[in-house]
Amino acid sequence: MEKIKLKEQTMEFKLNGTTINYEGDPELSLMTYLRDVEDIISPKDGCAPEGVCGCCSVLLDGNVLKACIAPMRRIAGKEVITMEGLDPGKKETVINPFAIE
Repeated sequence: MEKIKLKEQTMEFKLNGTTINYEGDPELSLMTYLRDVEDIISPKDGCAPEGVCGCCSVLLDGNVLKACIAPMRRIAGKEVITMEGLDPGKKETVINPFAIE
């Protein structure tokens, strides 16, 4: 039986300030790419592929994006920022509300 090869796509985008050249499945979710390829652990899988809980949220060109439902083709030419890429002051702004009892 012959395997069907998925069409690969080449694209460039920025991840936490670093230019990334991606060559792969354009339908792969951004969350899967971040966790499995880049070893970035801040986006969590809470409900994939529904995209309702927000555990996988990242910034895409400054706007919140649910990475579990975002295919890699949507990322081409854009900038992705995860918790790991936030400067310390912004990171505290995000984390502190969760720490307050």
